Amino acid sequence: MQLSKAKAIALIIKIDLLAYCELVDIGGSVRRECATVGDIEIICKPNPHMINRLGMYMMGRGKVLSGKFDGRYIKIWLNEGIQLDLFIPQPHDYYRQLAIRTGSKNFTYNTLATQWARLGWCGTDDGLRRRSDCMKKTASGPWICTNPNPELPPVWENEKQFFEWLQLEYVEPKDRI
Repeated sequence: MQLSKAKAIALIIKIDLLAYCELVDIGGSVRRECATVGDIEIICKPNPHMINRLGMYMMGRGKVLSGKFDGRYIKIWLNEGIQLDLFIPQPHDYYRQLAIRTGSKNFTYNTLATQWARLGWCGTDDGLRRRSDCMKKTASGPWICTNPNPELPPVWENEKQFFEWLQLEYVEPKDRI
């Protein structure tokens, strides 16, 4: 889909989601301003009292392909003919997820994930944790935190703070190749 059409759809959904969420951001190729868009990615922090209404709104936008509204990820085939990936990260992990979900895949892996690994952190289902507090069950499996009281990274107040914590210069989304 052309960027202009995908961006218009994403903006409408973002504005609508603000009625149910404390934070809403568009990520992915729309945020990076790619000429063509394969799917729409939105990151949100729902108001805890509005989860049911958020779910009802999203079900009205298209067909839910996977995920649950009380989870962290929902995939929806929108009525407009494009897939929406809705990410609902834990509040402390919001801006890391915004950076990851903005991409590109190459930038996320080769820049962001490589840098947090250099700093001694790993990505888990609960956010970043010290590698020394985690293990992998298999070589290619996910990191699992095994420490009941792990060291936590700071709660970033914006994406630029996340980049600063990583000791990286902020990179504009359109330049994240």
